[in-house]
Amino acid sequence: MMFIIANKSNNDEIHKIVHTTINEIYSKYYPEEVVQFFLDYHSRNNITKALREECILLIEKEGRIIGTGSLLKNEIKRMFILPEYQGNGYGSLLLEELERRAKKEGYDTVVLDSSLAAYSLYEKKGYIPIKYNKIVTPNGQLLCYNEMIKTFANEEHLIDYNNRVFKSISNSDNGEVSGSTIFKYKQENNIIWAEYSGGQITRGYLIGTSDKEGKLDFSYQHVNIENQIRTGECKSTPEILSDGRIKLLEEWEWTSGQKSKGSSVLEEVNLKEKL
Repeated sequence: MMFIIANKSNNDEIHKIVHTTINEIYSKYYPEEVVQFFLDYHSRNNITKALREECILLIEKEGRIIGTGSLLKNEIKRMFILPEYQGNGYGSLLLEELERRAKKEGYDTVVLDSSLAAYSLYEKKGYIPIKYNKIVTPNGQLLCYNEMIKTFANEEHLIDYNNRVFKSISNSDNGEVSGSTIFKYKQENNIIWAEYSGGQITRGYLIGTSDKEGKLDFSYQHVNIENQIRTGECKSTPEILSDGRIKLLEEWEWTSGQKSKGSSVLEEVNLKEKL
C-alpha cells in the first residue's frame, strides 16, 4: 500500500471511487434525493477544480486505487474508501496521513465536514463535533452533517487505545489466554484498562498506563473456568501493522500460583471481525 499525490489524469478514478462509495454506502443513511445531491456535488467539474486547489491523495494497493482524500489548508475533504476495502484500516491510515501533512504545514488543528456514514470513524480518531448542520435540498429533503475539529496540541500519546479490540494470536504454554480470548480496551489520558474473556478466561480485568510511545505497563487479574483467581503483571510494546492495526508484543509474569513468566502476542481485531 502506498500514497500517491493525484493529478488531473486521475479525475476519472477519483470520480469513480467517490460515486461508487456514495451510491453503496450513503444510501444506508440518507434518502435517495440526498444521495443524488452528494453525487451532483462531487461532479467531474468540481473534482477538476479541486485538483487545482487541493492536495489530493490516492491510496494504491496492489496496483489498484482504492481510496482518496484531500487537504485544503487545514481542512480535510472528500475522504472515500471503496466499499469492499472498508473496515480494514485504510480510512484511518489515509486520515492520519492527511493529518500529518497538515501538521507539517504548521497547523495545530484540522477541520472537516462529516457525513452520517463517517461520523463514528472521526469520533474514534479524536474529532469533536462543533456544529450540526441541515441543508434543505431542492426537493425538500434534509441533508444532515457535522462540522468537526481535532486539535493536535491536545494529543499527548502516539497511540490511542480507546475502544480498540484485541485478540490473542500466540501465548506461552504456561499462560491461560488463547485465541478465543478477546480484550476490549479503554483509555483516558495515560490510563488504560480493559475487560477480557473467552477460552479459559471467564472474566478478567487489567489496568495500567501507556507512555507517549504507546508502551503499556499494567496489572491483570481474572477468574478462569476452574473458578481460580489468577493475577499478574505485563509490559506490552506496540507495533503498527501495514493495514494500520496494532500488534502488542507482551512480556508477562504471574504474581499468583507458580509465579512463572511468559510472552504473548495480541493483534487488533479489524472492523469486519468485530461485527
